[in-house]
Amino acid sequence: MPPQRITTLLPSLRPLDPAVLEDPYPTYRQLRDAGPVCRVSPAAYGVTRHAEVAALLKDPRVSHKFPESDPRFAAQDPVAFELARRIMSTREAPDHTRIRKLVAPAFGPRQVARLRADIAGQVERLFAAGLERGRMDIVNDLALPLAVGTVCGVVGLPDQVRDEIAGRAADLSRAFTPFAMPERTRGAAASALAWLRSIIAEELAQRRYAPRDDLLTNVLGGAEDERLSLEEAIDNVVFVCFTGYETTVNMISNGCAALLRFPDQLALLREDPALVPTAVEEFLRYEAPSQYGAGIAQEPITLGPSTIKPGRVVFLLLGSANHDERVFRDPDRVDVTRSPNPHVSFGGGPHRCVGAALGRAEGEVVFDALARRLIRFEPDGAPVRAPNASMRAYAELPVAIGAA
Repeated sequence: MPPQRITTLLPSLRPLDPAVLEDPYPTYRQLRDAGPVCRVSPAAYGVTRHAEVAALLKDPRVSHKFPESDPRFAAQDPVAFELARRIMSTREAPDHTRIRKLVAPAFGPRQVARLRADIAGQVERLFAAGLERGRMDIVNDLALPLAVGTVCGVVGLPDQVRDEIAGRAADLSRAFTPFAMPERTRGAAASALAWLRSIIAEELAQRRYAPRDDLLTNVLGGAEDERLSLEEAIDNVVFVCFTGYETTVNMISNGCAALLRFPDQLALLREDPALVPTAVEEFLRYEAPSQYGAGIAQEPITLGPSTIKPGRVVFLLLGSANHDERVFRDPDRVDVTRSPNPHVSFGGGPHRCVGAALGRAEGEVVFDALARRLIRFEPDGAPVRAPNASMRAYAELPVAIGAA
């Protein structure tokens, strides 16, 4: 029997539905039960199950490059559209390879190993400040300053701009939205992006006379030998800055929220801190910081009884795949001993997250310190979700803490 043409009978995912924003996992389960494909919009489809998502993350039939002539993308907000034209996550080989080769060395195993002591020092200071008060907001007092400070160090940005980057984090995130921005937020996003671009341009100019062991020096070398244009160099450093803290902030915040929800799992970590690496993988699975990846079908893609036509947008629903009962036992419960744990939160294939090792290292240091140092770790007010369809994120996560 030939594959059926996709029709409106497919179940729909409405990412901006308040119930989905609050808790998408019941909806994901219904969609998986119905089949491997759902509708997201008239010409966009979601892939719901782990096997299909994991395969398509590595499948060249799904392109990360969005055609500039397509009216769906030409109608995007101009700030986001201009940025998306240059960054490596929306490029394919050979452009993606060319840019990634300049960025990846800054996040290699030796570099990450060297950073662990600095990460541990930051975590110690941030927890010490919280312990003095007896409380902290996990997002704004721990995860955000840690992640921004770490990625700024890797990039080579001066200390004095780090607090401002943290303060502009929400506006910067809007510059990376795949959809048109509301008028009320467009100006703030454009201003934040212009500010960060100017800072990076100034720092690149300084590296011509005073090179350092940092990402800015790497990409400047690419610009000077014409592997990158100057605009590509600037915008890919902007991209690394944003993704380098956004995913880590969400992973740490979501992990802390999971431990508050499942205190028996925190007890396990306290009994055996050697479980911290598997716990980090479980936090990444349980609440994928980025809920989907998106691409364009280049050829017909048959999934079950349905075929996605070329030119259609394909949303790979990472958050749904990570809760697929076909792969994960009791997926709606946190299990810090879960192994194996083939989550897809960092993507896959050539576009796999370039900073995955650094994000894991930051998470391991945070949760090791939390398990060893804090005897008290309890809610201290209502958490506030960040209203973002593409991310599982908190704006605030207040906790009461006490030293062991």
